[in-house]
Amino acid sequence: MAKTNSKRMPVTAAATREEMLRRAQSLVPAIRERAPEAETLRRLPEATVRDLHETGLWRINQPARVGGPQLDYQLLVEISSEFARACGSTGWVFVNLAVHHWMLAMWPPEGQDRVWGENPDVLMASAVIYPCGQARLNGDRYVLSGRWPFCSGILHSDWAMLGGMVRREDAADASPEPRMFLVPKSELEVIDTWHVAGLAATGSHDVACKDLEVPSYMTVGAREVRGDLTPGSAVNPGPLYRQSVAALFPHLIASLVIGMAQDMYDQTIERFGAGKSMSSRSRIAEHGTIQSRVAEAGAQVDAARLLLYKGFHESLRLAEAESVPSVADKLRWRRDGTYAAVLASTAGTSLFRAAGGNAIRLSNPMQRHMRDINAAMGHFHVNWDANSAAFGRVAMGLTPDNPNI
Repeated sequence: MAKTNSKRMPVTAAATREEMLRRAQSLVPAIRERAPEAETLRRLPEATVRDLHETGLWRINQPARVGGPQLDYQLLVEISSEFARACGSTGWVFVNLAVHHWMLAMWPPEGQDRVWGENPDVLMASAVIYPCGQARLNGDRYVLSGRWPFCSGILHSDWAMLGGMVRREDAADASPEPRMFLVPKSELEVIDTWHVAGLAATGSHDVACKDLEVPSYMTVGAREVRGDLTPGSAVNPGPLYRQSVAALFPHLIASLVIGMAQDMYDQTIERFGAGKSMSSRSRIAEHGTIQSRVAEAGAQVDAARLLLYKGFHESLRLAEAESVPSVADKLRWRRDGTYAAVLASTAGTSLFRAAGGNAIRLSNPMQRHMRDINAAMGHFHVNWDANSAAFGRVAMGLTPDNPNI
């Protein structure tokens, strides 16, 4: 087994992005070694969860006021991409849980203090699929019921962010409002549903509750986190926490696909560089078709990464200027994040096919990367048909069809 860190590293506002990226890279060999075990367990090994706590990496976007480094959002996807090179599931759980420290900073301050005051190292899973939950307002509390699939990392978490549609009893004709609810895992039923062919170690089980009372300060409206001041701005006024949640979400998924495709590219270079064809015994590196395929895949991965970073830079510049991004900008960022995933997925598929029969051996990590990429590309937030159409209609002068953007 790979060794775990024996000593907790400090997590302070003085921690630099370079230091945190270095800590992440130091974990990659152990994560790679544990990848088969993680797939068997259908969850992350406890050693990996412990390593991520001890290095402080879960908390990279956490506000400085509660002891976090408050580092940039792009760093989150850089680290998740590094982890995905070794194990797609580990990258997936990391980014899905770590991003909630960023999101919680937008919650009402009383909600933030309840969660972080109890434990600043807290882990929060999510299933923000609004139609799966139904809620009603009862005084200063919401009453929430529903069943939500794909709650990644719930087995490692203390809380869960769940989406729900709220209909006010005193306004029967009003459209339901989409809100996010932060609830203790102890008040949820976790249903073992995660028996899958890809991203098997994410433990993305279903969760359910019935008539669960949630204080109003433990909720936030989807339309309150669209790239302007949020309920949490009073205590976390920095530009990091003024960026749109929905506009940048595809980038989280894309970063994982990029990481896996990058590892497949690196493996192809290493194996084909010194390998010989089984049928002709010729040197594979001298085959023009392989040379071309490697060149195209490398360009696709690099282009995908640049698309992600472009969106982050634009979003941050607007937030620093205290300017609200337009709907067209946000849909373009979603388009670009989705297309980045498409590019990286295409590269990984091409390299997998070039690898031949040996790629399907369970001892070959390329087969796990391919299964995990296919699973990741099933996520709605990187569905090209949906996200390209959403951008295209606004680009051509039609009204947006997603009010949460």
